[in-house]
Amino acid sequence: MLTYILNVNDMPRNKPITVLLVEDEAIIALAEKQMLERNGYSVIIAHSGEKAIEAVNQRQDIGLILMDINLGSGMDGTEAACVILKNHELPLVFLSSHTEREVVDKTEGITSFGYIVKNSGETILMASIKMALKLFNAQLSIKAQGLAIEHAYADLQVSNEDLQQTVEELNATNAELEKSKALLSLGEEKYRFLVENNHDLIYTLSIEGIFLFVSPTWTKMLGHSVDEVVGKSFIPFVHPDDVSSCLAWLKKVVDRGARLENSVYRVRHRDGSWRWHNSSAVPLQDERGRVIGFEGTARDITEQKRVEDELSDEKQFTEALLESIPGYLYVYDLEGRLIRWNKKHETMTGYTAEELSHMTMDQWFEGEDAVRVAEAVKRVFETGYGEVVAHLLIKGGGKLLIHSTGARLQVAGKTYFTGVGIDITKRAQVEAALRVSEAKYRTLYEILPLGITITDTQGMVVESNRVAQKILGLTAEQHKTRNIGSHDWTIIKADGSPMPPDEFASTRALREQRLVENVRMGLVKENGTVVWLNVSATPVPLEGYGVAIAYMDISDRVRDEDSIRALSAEIETRARKRRT
Repeated sequence: MLTYILNVNDMPRNKPITVLLVEDEAIIALAEKQMLERNGYSVIIAHSGEKAIEAVNQRQDIGLILMDINLGSGMDGTEAACVILKNHELPLVFLSSHTEREVVDKTEGITSFGYIVKNSGETILMASIKMALKLFNAQLSIKAQGLAIEHAYADLQVSNEDLQQTVEELNATNAELEKSKALLSLGEEKYRFLVENNHDLIYTLSIEGIFLFVSPTWTKMLGHSVDEVVGKSFIPFVHPDDVSSCLAWLKKVVDRGARLENSVYRVRHRDGSWRWHNSSAVPLQDERGRVIGFEGTARDITEQKRVEDELSDEKQFTEALLESIPGYLYVYDLEGRLIRWNKKHETMTGYTAEELSHMTMDQWFEGEDAVRVAEAVKRVFETGYGEVVAHLLIKGGGKLLIHSTGARLQVAGKTYFTGVGIDITKRAQVEAALRVSEAKYRTLYEILPLGITITDTQGMVVESNRVAQKILGLTAEQHKTRNIGSHDWTIIKADGSPMPPDEFASTRALREQRLVENVRMGLVKENGTVVWLNVSATPVPLEGYGVAIAYMDISDRVRDEDSIRALSAEIETRARKRRT
């Protein structure tokens, strides 16, 4: 006994029609489901013919079936359709990527309300579904009226009036049949309208590659009139660099005898520019199965290619930027797994990319370093930033002293830990050596029995040791207020005459940028006493520094020399008196 569904027009207006979508490929099924739901339909999916039969037997709310023909293993779509329609009266439309005659012939003899080629577009699919529902409702009406006719004939013996009524109903049924035929004709006209107004370009090629048909979309998309294209080879319209790939693609369509998609190539616009197209095509076959041409659609993807090229350029820029970082880059997820790194990460640690892909954060540090790193990572997740200096374990058992900075990163709702590690092993060694050198310098600086003064490039005193402060009678702070060439100093020569500043050993060394040695200078203090100095000065080869001045108090030696000269003069005087 057949199970009938309610007429769609009798259903509540606010309740969507439920469509049973029979499709074995999950991704295609999901895309078609989303398309139907966008247009107000409720959708259930069956991935096999057996599941489709089970769904129809269990549910009473199915209003239409979209049936794929090739359903993989098990029964195909035509077999499932026969089983379903044997026990249920439902509008059924075949939805398939096949246009081969033998495939289409399999659907003949099965009560269906349309055959839609996949990827015909959302507009065609929705129009075909509406047409199928209208035809099905018409058929239900006809069937209902046919049953009424049967009842009328049964009552013919009872009442002649009933007979007349039956005749009238029969005439009405014929009128409905004519209406159904008119609807079918209208469907063909609508299909032609959709082809002519489809946003995608529809074309037919001969086996030699001659355009036999192009839809008016060509003119909108590429500027040429249809007459300029039909009867011409496709080759002049395709970019010279893409012709060979297009020919190879068409040959593959012939060899496989099936639909192929995603042929990407450039087409010449009438204004001379090039537009990117993505095309799909099916082979056209004669009654003997020979391929005699191609039918396909093409979509303008110029803007998509532009965006893809920009993204590619941006990706290359980002990759170059990451590789130029003077250290190793890392990105860890919340589980501590290393999920992204740059090439320097491999060269610094000695691990291959394959080895790094299996490593976690806790494998890089040990002991106190591991504790400090864990605390720094915690700061990153709490505050968004952290840094730490620790010894990184590298392949082969070695270690690198790393200054690592890290930041919290949010991508697509997920939290990551990213940062850069700089190898400061050599810098730390140099800094340690500098500290040793500084300590040695300071020790010598303070214990040498010489006064030492250091100036900047302008001759201002910036530093002096304790011996200098003692010799000059100035504190360190007082010394720093002096310039070596100023008149704050009262200096005399060995003969007691004033020594001008430009003759000071220090000013000469600063001016001439050379070593000036053993200049005897007398420093006259405020109380009038003279401190005699032996002064040497030399430029300091460091940025911001002027000269280093070393001086020794030779006052005792000068006094001794004066005493010796006085004694020699006295002896000479006595000797002359004896001779006379």
